[in-house]
Amino acid sequence: MMAMVLAGKASADDNPEAKFSLVDGAGNQVTEASYRGDFMLVAFGYTFCPDVCPTTLQTISLVLDELGGAAKDVQPIFISIDPERDTPAIMGKYVAHFHERIVGLTGTAGNVAATAEAFGASYKKVPRPDGNYLMDHSAYIDLFDRQGGYVYSFAYDDPVEKIVAITRKYMAAGS
Repeated sequence: MMAMVLAGKASADDNPEAKFSLVDGAGNQVTEASYRGDFMLVAFGYTFCPDVCPTTLQTISLVLDELGGAAKDVQPIFISIDPERDTPAIMGKYVAHFHERIVGLTGTAGNVAATAEAFGASYKKVPRPDGNYLMDHSAYIDLFDRQGGYVYSFAYDDPVEKIVAITRKYMAAGS
C-alpha cells in the first residue's frame, strides 16, 4: 500500500524555518545550530514508509554522490514524523543504509510536531485494519543555506540533476 503524499507546505507563508531540537541516531541532542556552516538538505518521513521515504533518501544519496567533494559542505537530514516507532537507534541504522552522511533525527511527539510546523511539513497517522498504521506526509526536500536560511524546496519527483544544479548554484553564491 502506497503512503499518500500530502501536497504543498502546511505553513501560511510556505517558507520553512530551520528550527529544531531533536535527537540524532547516536542519542545526542541537536539543534539547527549544530549544522550551521553547512548547507542543509532536509526531508521529513519515517522508517516504516513503504515508498516515498526510501525514494527520497535514495535521491539525497545520489545528490551527495553527484556533488562529489562539494558534498562535504552539505548536511542531509531526515526528520522522523513517527516518533512512536522511530527511536534514535532505529533512525541511525535506517539512514545509514542510504548514505553515511545522512543524519536521522527524531524526538518526542511534541518536538516532532513543533519541528514539522516550523518547516511547514504536514503529516497524519492513518490506521490500517490490521492494527498497524501508515503516515501520510508531505514529501519534499528543503535546502537551507549556511546560516539556516531557507533557499529552495525540491518536489518529490524533481530529478537528481535539478537538485544538484540548484544546490551548486547557491553554494557558488556563497550563501
